[in-house]
Amino acid sequence: MKIAYFDCFSGVSGDMLIGALLDAGLSLNALKKELRKIDVPGYSLSAVKTERRGIAGTKFTVKIKNSHLHHDPSRVKALIKKSGLSEGIKTKAIEIFDDLALSESVVHNRDKKDIFLHEIGDTDAIIDVTGVLIALELFGLEKIYASSLNIGSGFVLCRHGTLPVPAPAAGFLLKNIPVYSSGVAGELVTPTGAAVMKNIACNFGPMPEMVIKNIGYGAGDADLPVPNLLRVYIGEKAAGTRGNTDEIMVIETNIDNTSPEIIAYAFELLFKEGAVDVFMTPIFMKKNRPAYMLSVLCRREIAEKIAGLIFREIPTFGVRMYPADRMKLLKQPREISTSLGRVRVNAGVLNGIVTSVIPEYEDCKKIAETKKIPLKQVFEAVHKSLGEKKSWHD
Repeated sequence: MKIAYFDCFSGVSGDMLIGALLDAGLSLNALKKELRKIDVPGYSLSAVKTERRGIAGTKFTVKIKNSHLHHDPSRVKALIKKSGLSEGIKTKAIEIFDDLALSESVVHNRDKKDIFLHEIGDTDAIIDVTGVLIALELFGLEKIYASSLNIGSGFVLCRHGTLPVPAPAAGFLLKNIPVYSSGVAGELVTPTGAAVMKNIACNFGPMPEMVIKNIGYGAGDADLPVPNLLRVYIGEKAAGTRGNTDEIMVIETNIDNTSPEIIAYAFELLFKEGAVDVFMTPIFMKKNRPAYMLSVLCRREIAEKIAGLIFREIPTFGVRMYPADRMKLLKQPREISTSLGRVRVNAGVLNGIVTSVIPEYEDCKKIAETKKIPLKQVFEAVHKSLGEKKSWHD
């Protein structure tokens, strides 16, 4: 699997993302060719090598002939929909601009349809958003990972006046994304950068286990006491022998006033919404009342939807949400021969060692039903066959 990891030690913006991908080997001509599929005239692109605090990188720049031209959300969507870009890029680009419009509507307390995008509706924002998505597709990347985002500190001057860092629109978009400030004064995460990263990254945290093939640095505009660069690693997901680690969100709430039918129905909806796991734990609450704690494990990007579903379906006034590091065995599926027939099994591998092998329940159940024998007899046959194997690779 081809993946990328964005190291946002100096924040993130649209031009820095494209600059990093160009620095990692993306063809500027190929990018230009794809961008011409969008009916947005009056701009030119350039990419030049530069340095930031002694580290070489690529500065990507969009020059606009008419800097006073802006687009409202409906106009941006129309441009993207009628473009010749792939359907995947169109869908993701529209999602990003929807998030940008929502952030502006919340910050300015106005309906989305009444929002005039200003900076995020500029031609260069359209180029930045679609350009990043085009670059990811040209590289053939299947999954994107990112570090926590360094947001900077202080204030930034924009068309709305002097605003605190991160700018309110960027702050809204950064919800549920791990951020920090290294104390560097200045705006390090732009609204466009935040919206793009929110929509392309499957996980924010440490670098995943990968085999690095290319590294690129995208340069920002500011003169900072640290290198104003965004670094990207492009490579292959390690097939490796160690366990997988990732981050997952845990959502919990205590329940003492709900019928079993409502809880069972909520379980079904939570799994349909994408929860990784849902379970109940017996607890005692105030006044020694017996109760249950509902726990849901899910990906960070759907945590708000999961919390909203809990509030709708279960009479609770609050949920606890926190990230948790998760370590998983590498799963290696196989099909083995047993005295009762072929059965699929999954081996869990850690540091190159098979630590457990679990038979597929449905396969074992089918054999038990077909042969009219106890299920435990099927499991015994599977484990006997596994014991006779000299190695997992036989």
